[in-house]
Amino acid sequence: MDLELPSKTDVDFTAYVQDSTGKKTAEYKDLESMRFFWSYWETDREKDNQRSLTLTQTYAPRQFFTARRGRSSYYIVLMGKNPLPRPATIFAQVNVAGLELMTFEWELPPAKD
Repeated sequence: MDLELPSKTDVDFTAYVQDSTGKKTAEYKDLESMRFFWSYWETDREKDNQRSLTLTQTYAPRQFFTARRGRSSYYIVLMGKNPLPRPATIFAQVNVAGLELMTFEWELPPAKD
């Protein structure tokens, strides 16, 4: 998610993957959940510290947060069963205080055999 804001502003977003029956098959996980997930792939202390720093600097901390003034980019990871069942659609809504609600929708490509 890329934002360019004139001042410190509240941001609220929703993102998930839904299969053809309407069932959610993947959802956004907050920063602490992402850290916990990555803890299973510990390598060495230096790499783990760098990974934690990268998450802190770039990952959307929660679904509602206050973004700083200027240009910011945030990663949003949707976690679900691997591989995600297909066909499926990614849905996202971003609401930035004082701006129009933005809605996005992407069809996932068919699964590779």
